[in-house]
Amino acid sequence: MKNIISAFLLLTGSLLCAQSSKTEAIYNQILLIDNKLMCDSPDSNIELIAQIESLSTKLEEIKFRLDQELKTDGDKTYNTISSGFPTDEELKRVEKLPEGEQRAFWAKIEAKQMQTEKAIASNSLKFQNEKDSLRKIGAVYHEELLLHTEASIEVHYAAMKVISDRRQEIYETCMENDSLSNYGKQQIVQSQIQFCASVSPSMLNKIKFELSHLKQNISLHKRLIVIELIEFSLLSEEDILSQNAALLELNEVEILSQFIDSYKNMFDVLPGYHGNRE
Repeated sequence: MKNIISAFLLLTGSLLCAQSSKTEAIYNQILLIDNKLMCDSPDSNIELIAQIESLSTKLEEIKFRLDQELKTDGDKTYNTISSGFPTDEELKRVEKLPEGEQRAFWAKIEAKQMQTEKAIASNSLKFQNEKDSLRKIGAVYHEELLLHTEASIEVHYAAMKVISDRRQEIYETCMENDSLSNYGKQQIVQSQIQFCASVSPSMLNKIKFELSHLKQNISLHKRLIVIELIEFSLLSEEDILSQNAALLELNEVEILSQFIDSYKNMFDVLPGYHGNRE
């Protein structure tokens, strides 16, 4: 794995520093995760929960701004790809031209399209090895993430069976006047704490794994997008980056948002958090 990551850094080292300032700032605000959640002391997690919720809100605000920016500026990716084709206005104008001028116009369009097709074929060949390497890195990451996910799910299901049986036992033995006794309520809380203690370590392992690869994933996906844009364009890489800044930043925001959502989901196992309140 270390060799693969080293190869990735060589391939996309410049992009590791190209993360947008706003998403970089959010990344730097993600608190380090302890080895376990404080399941028996919910108040100990208030700061962490508030911070993650705040980052989630900031990401939604950035995403909204970028969506609006892309709508306002138009789809530059589409404009880049379709730049060699005549517009509707040009087609209407050409229809009014003499036959000879129409032939000359379409000959020019055909020559431009052939030039574009050759450039696409050349770019595709030029970047094929880099794309293969990046996709291999991505595949290795997803394979390892799947292992963490499966381990977490396995622990979760086992713990759910235990807490379900325990709650059934509590409700069968601790009812007073058709309601749960105080002792029964205390036992329910204890069962929640035990459930949290059982499942949170594997969830934390998964979150920490995702966090340790977060910058790598942002850079990897960004580079693949840039390559795809270069392949279908006659523009320079510098122009591609400039014209598609909002699109590339939106990709960063989406990846960060997915991670923050995974982080937030972990809090659901805390006693008294959201739907777990008794």
